[in-house]
Amino acid sequence: MKKKIFFSIKFLILILVILTLYTNFIYFIGKFFLYTTFLIIVFINDILRTSYFLKKKIIYFSSISFSLLSITYISTFVNGDAIFLFYLYLYEFIIINKNKKYLLLHIFLYVFMSTKELMNYTDFNFITLWKNYGFSILTNYIIYFLIIFALITLKNQYHERKKAEKLNVELKKSLKTIADLSIEKERNRIAQEMHDSIGHKLSALIMRLDYIEKIIDIDAKKAKEHILKSQEISRSTMKSLREAVYALKENEQFYSLSDSINKLIKNIKIENIEIDFKYSKEINNIDLDIQNIIYKTVMESLTNSIKHGKPSKINLNILKNNNEITLNIKDNGIGCLNIQKSTGLNGIEERIKKVNGQVIFNSLNKEGFETKIVIPLMEGLK
Repeated sequence: MKKKIFFSIKFLILILVILTLYTNFIYFIGKFFLYTTFLIIVFINDILRTSYFLKKKIIYFSSISFSLLSITYISTFVNGDAIFLFYLYLYEFIIINKNKKYLLLHIFLYVFMSTKELMNYTDFNFITLWKNYGFSILTNYIIYFLIIFALITLKNQYHERKKAEKLNVELKKSLKTIADLSIEKERNRIAQEMHDSIGHKLSALIMRLDYIEKIIDIDAKKAKEHILKSQEISRSTMKSLREAVYALKENEQFYSLSDSINKLIKNIKIENIEIDFKYSKEINNIDLDIQNIIYKTVMESLTNSIKHGKPSKINLNILKNNNEITLNIKDNGIGCLNIQKSTGLNGIEERIKKVNGQVIFNSLNKEGFETKIVIPLMEGLK
């Protein structure tokens, strides 16, 4: 509860107490104004104390002592309804100030008020009082300590929630750091592979070309053999280069899964084929390994639909629902009667099983092909 709401409630109760004072002192206007002014001074004192004096121990102690003793006096000797204002100080001591000694002072004053009320009976006999008012006394004390218990529970829950939120923020930062390190590590690996593989092949190619230059006029047949070998090395180098560039492009999806899929759709889209992509924004914040699996699955599925299904429309939906990701890819192509799992479909199943997900392939002749995937999200990877 924010301070503004707390003091709004306190102000409303103050108005009610003042109204009851007016009813009790309708024929004693002087006393009514005296007690009303006193209550307003206490209210202003409470606002100043909780706003400016929380960390000034001496001033705070003086202020709270004045308010508590004043409300205790009015509640005991003037108007019993002021007890509701007295109860509200529990919120200040447990939630706002969090000082046990003021809570103990509050309990002491409550016991004093209860005892003083019993002392008002002319026939003060413990047994008689217990028979007549024992249940009422117990009820009042139970309510009082239940309020204390409820406020302490509320405070603990608030702190636990704040602690959980802080841990969640730290976890996200850690995951982001790990993601950045993973990306950097992968790029370094690819760069090393390019140096080791492509670099060596280019060196070998240059040496062969230099050798061909020297022997071409002497031994044309042998030069031709080396030319063919050089062509083979060139093709192998080009293949390695493409694989390295493709791997680097794959890593771009770590930054934004939705953007990478949109780029993929733009690159592979063919005229007369509409691809409708819908997604939850939260998919960009899930575990990076799962993002990578989703990206590869979408790429494989779209490629298969366009290549084999001959569709005019493909619907792609990636949604986050509570603790799971649902991925649905459906086209309106030619479909098939019997699904024969190719390397691509088997690859999708293997990737999804690695993250404990489920895959269902559906197809009917001339009614398109559908891939349904559900991936559970573990705590901390959402």
